[in-house]
Amino acid sequence: MEMKAAMIAGLPEKTGKSLEQWLKIVRASKLAKHKEIVTLLKVEHGITHGFANMIALQFLESDSQTAADTSALIDAQYSGSKLELRPLYEAILAVVQKLGADVEIAPLRQ
Repeated sequence: MEMKAAMIAGLPEKTGKSLEQWLKIVRASKLAKHKEIVTLLKVEHGITHGFANMIALQFLESDSQTAADTSALIDAQYSGSKLELRPLYEAILAVVQKLGADVEIAPLRQ
């Protein structure tokens, strides 16, 4: 969360525009998919991948800090043909959660 806040604060200096200005540009593009938004920002506006990804996640409200329901992000990721991968995810998650309080689980939609 601290890294994202630092990135948002650094947007004007690094990209010439604030987060709100970038969100307005994305909104005007009428794009709705993460990859399309990232590509637009990188190709049309010369933004680095890290900033483009963060702006897309903010616009789509699809990262762990902006999503209304992070469990829905996980459910969507492991549905359909990927349903059989859910037990593997759960097993890895159990191991990761034992690594310590400084480890953050941050689901996102892409």
